[in-house]
Amino acid sequence: MFGSPDGCGVQFDLQGNQLIVTTPDGLADRLSGVFLNCSPNGQPVSATIRNGKIATDSFSLCNSPGPVGTLTIGGGGRLSAKDVMIGNVGEGILDVQAGGTLQIGVQTIVGAADGAVGSLRVTGTGAEVVPRDEEESSTLIVGCNGEGTMTLSAGSFAKVRLANIGRSSAEPVESPSNSSRGTLELSGTNTRAEFGELYLGGGRRRVIDPSFADGIGTATVASGAIIETGLLHVFPRGTLEIDGGSVVVTATYLDKVLPPDTVFAPDSTLKIVVRPGMRNPALQAQDLTISGAKLEITAESGYRPAIGTKIPLISFQFRDADNQFDGVPDGAIVEFGDAALKITYQDDLITGTVVAK
Repeated sequence: MFGSPDGCGVQFDLQGNQLIVTTPDGLADRLSGVFLNCSPNGQPVSATIRNGKIATDSFSLCNSPGPVGTLTIGGGGRLSAKDVMIGNVGEGILDVQAGGTLQIGVQTIVGAADGAVGSLRVTGTGAEVVPRDEEESSTLIVGCNGEGTMTLSAGSFAKVRLANIGRSSAEPVESPSNSSRGTLELSGTNTRAEFGELYLGGGRRRVIDPSFADGIGTATVASGAIIETGLLHVFPRGTLEIDGGSVVVTATYLDKVLPPDTVFAPDSTLKIVVRPGMRNPALQAQDLTISGAKLEITAESGYRPAIGTKIPLISFQFRDADNQFDGVPDGAIVEFGDAALKITYQDDLITGTVVAK
């Protein structure tokens, strides 16, 4: 480890060894940069923060090609940074375990450069990704130009002002192989993510400039987990899969540049997995626009609801004058296991009634 005075940077070239920060104060609070590099000799590198703190302007995990580099934030550990890069050029994993905290600032990127792979894993009660300053705008990009994955499980929590999952694509736009790939996965009881804005398969720039190339972005919300977001945009290469969890669009955060609604663009996908005992709609939105999107409804393996069963799918507060949406008309029949769902609109609720095929 090479250290330097306050206000400067520190670089870890661990060469296959492990760094553990356990002192109450951790490292200096005024570092300008912390870099954990992949090892050039082929050995994986790892570092752990436990009952300690690292505060820095910039944190980068794997700035160079090589074997995987891993940072673990354990119980009582905290990393606070204005800018965070996980898998900047090589492959990087940041594990936030129960009781650990990642405090993010202006920008956090998971899977930055073309060919880079990044993973942000947040697991366990008290594991959290939160703003270092509530007044500071925080942006999370999972799959910027490379491949990125963010998983939240077992009661963990994340709060980010703006999240892009699968943000951009290299030219040519038509080639999916050149696209960045971003994945967001939530599972487990009391696992929760709060976003001001959430974009799947594209980003805010895509709304302002339609010529901006999309990435491929997927979000999956499994049983017991919840996403709360003020604005939701699912672009053509985006997929939202609600597999027993729920997504609530609160519209409490609005931006003058963007429409304050839930938008599924043409060729995007909304998947809802129906499970026994569903009482609340999988998707709850203030204003819903589905324009030629693909709606896929499937049943949990082995679940065969009786004919006539009513299943709440989507609730909303505002609708168009025709009481229907392009691509999901009132009365549509959606295949559903051995039977089918007849989609109906009533009292601001989209309901699927099980009917014979």
